[in-house]
Amino acid sequence: MSSPIGTKLRAFGQVPSSDVDDLEVLFDQFRSFRPASRLVSEGDRPDFVLAIGEGWAARCKFMRDGGRQITDILLPGDILTLSAGTKSPLDFGIYSLSEMKCAFVPYEAYRAFLHGRPEIENAVQRSALADEGLMRAAVIRLGRQDAFQRVGHFFCETWCRAANVDLIVAGSLPLPLTQSDVGDIVGLTAVHVNRTLRVLREQGLLEWQGRELRIPDLQRLAGQVGYRASMPCEPMEKVAA
Repeated sequence: MSSPIGTKLRAFGQVPSSDVDDLEVLFDQFRSFRPASRLVSEGDRPDFVLAIGEGWAARCKFMRDGGRQITDILLPGDILTLSAGTKSPLDFGIYSLSEMKCAFVPYEAYRAFLHGRPEIENAVQRSALADEGLMRAAVIRLGRQDAFQRVGHFFCETWCRAANVDLIVAGSLPLPLTQSDVGDIVGLTAVHVNRTLRVLREQGLLEWQGRELRIPDLQRLAGQVGYRASMPCEPMEKVAA
């Protein structure tokens, strides 16, 4: 069975199984982290690539007043080159949201691995372009959408990303987020997030109980909040099943 790293890359192109197997060997030395652990800090100059094998993390910016903006959520299968190619200082930090397993591979070893493997290199590039699309979607979410659209759009996006790496089980997604986390992602207070979730729940658009998320009809929610997938995604009816 392929790891999330291999599963995600296969969503972006026809990659030889031997290349996926070799990539998973490259990223086979995982370190474990507890929730709220710091993976990298703002100002670091990493010379490695970070791959997420298990768990969720947040890329963050901290404000002078102690506030936090989560710029994006990182899921199993994500590979981040960070600034390894230039060793420029990072302008963000990455912190775990759950128990995690991450691999840290020297950038030069990763680049050498991709050399001469056009199919997997193309899949990596397409994955990176999709990740850029997620960042643009986040800007639009914060700048042009109301609270209802922001929260619903974020959950559509997260559901689709999770489906691509087989995180949804029996129609339910384990969600290691708090309402405060969601607020820091969509630019709302926890109180406003709570009110918005109540509206979404009353309209039958989503169910979030404990740490389990269910979206009964993804197509309906996507239509209500203007969500369009920025990356390969299973057909909506299949993902929502």
